[in-house]
Amino acid sequence: MSPAQRLPLTDYDAVGVLVPGDRGGAAQGIKITVFGDWFPVRALEPEILVGDQVATRVQIAPDQRSIRGFLASTPPEGAAIRVRYGSSQEGELGERFSPGRIRPLPEDCLPVQGPAE
Repeated sequence: MSPAQRLPLTDYDAVGVLVPGDRGGAAQGIKITVFGDWFPVRALEPEILVGDQVATRVQIAPDQRSIRGFLASTPPEGAAIRVRYGSSQEGELGERFSPGRIRPLPEDCLPVQGPAE
């Protein structure tokens, strides 16, 4: 089913971050921010999809011109970046995802590795 309304998207930003790991502790992830003309606050929660991966903890910025979420792993080169509100509204960024655009996590923020066992 195609969405009833098109959601204009203009750009994205990707930054390396620490996210909660599967076994406790921290793991490296990606904060993705998608920019557009307007992201409405609705009863239906928006989703950010990068390829087959769905971002978690999605939030719309107070000015409603960007939306951000967190990815647990790096999507492949060329993955489509989409934002959707169920089947009622969806947008796809013309530019595809590139791992080369991820701003890395600073070295002093990387998780400390314990001794090898």
